[in-house]
Amino acid sequence: MFDGNGRSIKRRAAAEYLGVPVGTLESWAKRGIGPKFTNPTKGKGGTSGTALYTVAELDRWRACIAEPQPWTGPRRGRKIGSRNKPKAEARP
Repeated sequence: MFDGNGRSIKRRAAAEYLGVPVGTLESWAKRGIGPKFTNPTKGKGGTSGTALYTVAELDRWRACIAEPQPWTGPRRGRKIGSRNKPKAEARP
């Protein structure tokens, strides 16, 4: 089922290898955030076909997400501490 020789495995086997549901792997693929895959029949006049992953790519991707990512600050549009600021007094 799992091939360490650089050959490709299907999405169901890739999901099992990563320990995630197949639907999660499909969702990641649609959003462009999961491991890289190939789709051999897409663009050749066929239907979308089966996504194929290499074990090396799955290992690389898993290693990348396991490393702590640097914090980049607050999300856009949020102001830190804006709720706790005292309101300015009205001028006479």
